[in-house]
Amino acid sequence: MRDPRDAQKVMRQLAANAAATSSGADVPLNVRRMLWGTAAQRAGLPIQGLAGSGPAGQRVWSQMSGAIGGQYGWKQTASKLDEIAEAIAQGRDPLTVFDPITAHKQARYGAALGGNWQNVPTDLHMTRQFFGDPAAPRMMVRKGEPLYTHKGRGGLVVDVNRYKGSQLADSPRRFEWEAIEQAHRETLGPQMGLTPSESMAAQWVGGAPTTGIADPRPFISIVNDELIRMAANLNTTPSDLMKMIVHGSVPKEALGGVAALGLFYGLAAGEEGETL
Repeated sequence: MRDPRDAQKVMRQLAANAAATSSGADVPLNVRRMLWGTAAQRAGLPIQGLAGSGPAGQRVWSQMSGAIGGQYGWKQTASKLDEIAEAIAQGRDPLTVFDPITAHKQARYGAALGGNWQNVPTDLHMTRQFFGDPAAPRMMVRKGEPLYTHKGRGGLVVDVNRYKGSQLADSPRRFEWEAIEQAHRETLGPQMGLTPSESMAAQWVGGAPTTGIADPRPFISIVNDELIRMAANLNTTPSDLMKMIVHGSVPKEALGGVAALGLFYGLAAGEEGETL
């Protein structure tokens, strides 16, 4: 890969895949899915067809779902990975597949990983720090009741009495992530001399012990560690595995079907209770 523009395209593909596989997953799981999805895309394999069919295929889908549940589903994630591959094939920026309003976290997470540090990828951990008990999800409220009243940090006033609804309110709603973005762009970031992404990351990591973040290591450290683990499973080196991913030469048997759980992920597919 001699042309720097080719490297930039790969980085944006990785960033888009990280965003697509981030919902409901801790960071190591997110990284494993990002690498697996990128390897399959660059090998020209449709993500939605890799699990196989029948009971064995359902088993693989279940394993690949890992921590994802509830409003998130692996099939939805796989569909988004295929959409990213289609965008690349059409010469479009893969990060444009995320709607900035309906997929605000994924859009901003991908953009930040892609090098735009003006983005603030707000998630439930940020919501807990700004608006609720940092150590616990917010409670269900009856329809028509205000959820809470709060004055934001740094002089940011958030009027939440307008909220009417009934739901488990742990993930940020639009007025919340907009308020958090505003705080980091106009108050918190400038006060610390940081970009919005940097100040958000500092708060996200700083609040890890109380908001439930399982692994606050830097993203690139987790990528390196997962490459080391995956490379050992495939009897190669981390640098060679990364070259194989980029060049689309990871063996298909390591990417699809039950075998992928053992080869690429390093799991024993026959063991009950395993999650990726």
